[in-house]
Amino acid sequence: MPAIKQIERAIAQCNTRNISNKTTELSDKHVISSLGNVFNNELQGIVGKKVTARLEKSGTKQGVPHSRIILLSRDGRPFKGKLIEVLSEGEFRGVSLAGFFAELTVSGNSSTVVFDDPVSSLDHVNARRIADRIADEADKRQIIVFTHDILFVSYLMERVNKDKILLMTLDSLEQDGIMSVGLPFDKMSVKERIGKLKDTLQSEIGPAYRKSEIETYKKLAGQFYRDLRMAWERAVEEILFGDVVKRYSHSVSTQQLRNVKYTPENAKIIEDNMTHCSNYLHDPAQVEPVDFGSPEDLAASLKALEQFRYNNRK
Repeated sequence: MPAIKQIERAIAQCNTRNISNKTTELSDKHVISSLGNVFNNELQGIVGKKVTARLEKSGTKQGVPHSRIILLSRDGRPFKGKLIEVLSEGEFRGVSLAGFFAELTVSGNSSTVVFDDPVSSLDHVNARRIADRIADEADKRQIIVFTHDILFVSYLMERVNKDKILLMTLDSLEQDGIMSVGLPFDKMSVKERIGKLKDTLQSEIGPAYRKSEIETYKKLAGQFYRDLRMAWERAVEEILFGDVVKRYSHSVSTQQLRNVKYTPENAKIIEDNMTHCSNYLHDPAQVEPVDFGSPEDLAASLKALEQFRYNNRK
């Protein structure tokens, strides 16, 4: 009989209200409280001290406890309106990411996470914070990031071991889904750009010329000289001035000053070749169409950059 009474008492306690109350109690103690603490840490790391907020419970729906982000005023009291009404788009994105990372941390799982342009509307300071946080998370799980922000890519590459990062670049803006492994052209080194231009000459420009596809050839040759001019610009940065100052970098590498190779002769070579490339990039009068020459002429233009790099690396 005592056992039967204990079972009956247990059954009586397992009604919907009691279960909901116990769920709320456990949620407040082990979920909301823990999540709130982690959220505050994430918020400070991603957004900084200019935004203060906390996590509060917002009731239970169908037995599932919910929480919400409460923005705090300077005196610590909750703001009554909506976050989007007082935060900039970038700040709002940062707060949302802090909440997301907090849930990831508390959940304890190691599933893959996908970010779609996570630094849109953020300045470079906050973009760097996001990059730092994503890099930290990449030590625990696979991270996939879609972005068109080359500066953000640079921040990620500074933080993540290059052996653990796979970069995929959209090669063509005219065809969907055409991807290649590696950096976009404007983030490549001079050596990598030379290799890329050689591949383009062999795989696209040469065949178009041999097939007498005139318009395609002109389009490809024009892009070739645009890219070659960019490669010479990178040579100024990388070779002539030894990467002392780099685009997409927040620092000046004074230790690299010993690698500076500025000479009047080098300056003349760069000026002549930059001018040569520019001659093919300006819109000509219709009566004076641009003559790109043959693929061999393009290859000779590229050879000048390759020789310049070789001469200064001997």
